Amino acid sequence: MYSTNKEIKIGDWIKGMTDQDKLVHGYVENIDKRRQTIHSRVIASDNKKMVGEIASISMYRTVKLTLPSKLREEELLNFIDISLSTRDFEWFTELTNKLFQIKYHPVTKKQTKASHDIKVNEEI
Repeated sequence: MYSTNKEIKIGDWIKGMTDQDKLVHGYVENIDKRRQTIHSRVIASDNKKMVGEIASISMYRTVKLTLPSKLREEELLNFIDISLSTRDFEWFTELTNKLFQIKYHPVTKKQTKASHDIKVNEEI
C-alpha cells in the first residue's frame, strides 16, 4: 500500500492508512507538498466516526483509486449519487456519459465478434 503518489491531485479518489492505522476511502481536498500529506474527505472507513471528516494521510500511505473500465448500470448509478453528494460536476458528467452509452448504445457480444471478424478478414 505504500507508494510515492506524485500523480495524485485534488479531486482524485484515494485509499489510505492514517497515522493511527485507520483505513479510509475518500477524495482529495488538499495536498500539502511540504509535509507530503494528503487531506481527504472520508467517505468510508473502518472507524465510522471518521466518515464525513477530513483525514490527513501521508502521501506514502495512499493509493489512487481508478474506476474499472466496464461498470454495470447499477454501479454507475451508485457512483453518480456519490458524485452529486460531493458536488463533483466533472465526475458526474463522465459517469452520466458512460451510463448513456450503456443504456442507449449497448455493445452486444454479436457486435463485438462481428467487428473482430471484419478486422481479421481485412488483414488477409
